[in-house]
Amino acid sequence: LLVVSMIWALVMLALRRFPPRYQKRDWLIGGPALLFVLTTVASALLAWTPGEAANRELFAHLVALVPFALFTLVLPRLRTVEPSKIVDIFVIGCALCGILALPFALAQAFWVGMRAEGGAGNAIPFGMICAFFGSLSLLNVGGEGRMREALGWLGFLASAVCVLLSESRGVLPIPGIALVLFLALYPEQRARFRNWKAVAVALVAASVILIVAYDRLGRLWLLFTSIFGLVPGAQDQSLNLRVRMWEHALQLIADSPWFGHGLQNRDALIAEIGMNYTHFHNGFLTALVDSGFIGLVAIVLLILAPIANVVANPAKVRWRTRFFVAIMIAVSCIFGGMTNFIFLHDIYDSVFLWSALIVAMPLAYADEESQQRSDGAHGT
Repeated sequence: LLVVSMIWALVMLALRRFPPRYQKRDWLIGGPALLFVLTTVASALLAWTPGEAANRELFAHLVALVPFALFTLVLPRLRTVEPSKIVDIFVIGCALCGILALPFALAQAFWVGMRAEGGAGNAIPFGMICAFFGSLSLLNVGGEGRMREALGWLGFLASAVCVLLSESRGVLPIPGIALVLFLALYPEQRARFRNWKAVAVALVAASVILIVAYDRLGRLWLLFTSIFGLVPGAQDQSLNLRVRMWEHALQLIADSPWFGHGLQNRDALIAEIGMNYTHFHNGFLTALVDSGFIGLVAIVLLILAPIANVVANPAKVRWRTRFFVAIMIAVSCIFGGMTNFIFLHDIYDSVFLWSALIVAMPLAYADEESQQRSDGAHGT
């Protein structure tokens, strides 16, 4: 969808169907994305060796980098619509993510007897998506009307159940962190927790979540027993495999710390320790192996780019909403990246880039009056 949108936007810009409405602060998201592309390509070319397999890998990854280079083409089209409306639609859609995914997750977990993966093809991306969009569902709580508020809480709770059913332990903290950040950014929402009825409903909801997901908490318990030695002889094979890959990654980083080994050689490097994974199950170590410290710097800047854009952009349209989205982008990338991908995965890339576009979309208006007209009667 993102690629189609970019191509369509490029055609429409060429035909002058809408003006190329850009602003200087767009470089705060476009610049780090281009830096990520350039460092990744440069490291790959420096480590390139002739070979059919390596060429195939390099080409596949170069294609995956195209959206990072061109995604800002979509901004002018988004700016033809009132920005607050697009932000609202995005936030409502976030709530629907967990609600619509929950029946599939329940069926997969209790009927098929597998880790819930929705339609993502893998449990970890599914858990990551639900954790991220479920967190953003909280933004509906401050919306207009009780139906919108109920939608926000329902989306958050449904997504939390999906995360638990996916058994994706690395992203489990994200919904809890989101709730704390939401209450910090929206202090007016704290008052509801002083109401005993609201507290009772929250306790009942938490109990229902634990009851539904109780049978799927075995992997989480195994992680704790393995790390802290709570059960003699308990071994978490998933953790052990990751530790082996991380140790191997650190050795590879020491061999080529600045420019890495090239992302096209990643599979072969992992195969050196007898594994056939496509990444090191840590996005930061994977970046260091692929592109060295220059690649790590580029990824960190890209993760933080949405926050920088919101802070630097004078536009006040839904400021707190966009700031919360930007923070949760960074939180999700950091926690998800500790045990899995960060970028160069079709689902992760699409979620990140679309969310970054929503964050960067509002223009900085020349005067406060025009800003107020755009925002209308909506809150920030």
